[in-house]
Amino acid sequence: MKFGKILILSAIIAALVVPTSVSAKKYNPNHGPTHTVSGYTKKDGTKVQSYQRTKANNTKSDNLYID
Repeated sequence: MKFGKILILSAIIAALVVPTSVSAKKYNPNHGPTHTVSGYTKKDGTKVQSYQRTKANNTKSDNLYID
């Protein structure tokens, strides 16, 4: 009986300590102007599809996705 209580208590503590979700980036509807980056192939053969991004600058507030 004591082992069962310890097991349950350990499971509760693990559930509280281990994060249940990973912080995902969120789409920013107020982003600045975008441009298309062409697709390319990496040295290891991995193909990367073309994608949109904002112009590089020193601020994060106008990026397509923000933390």
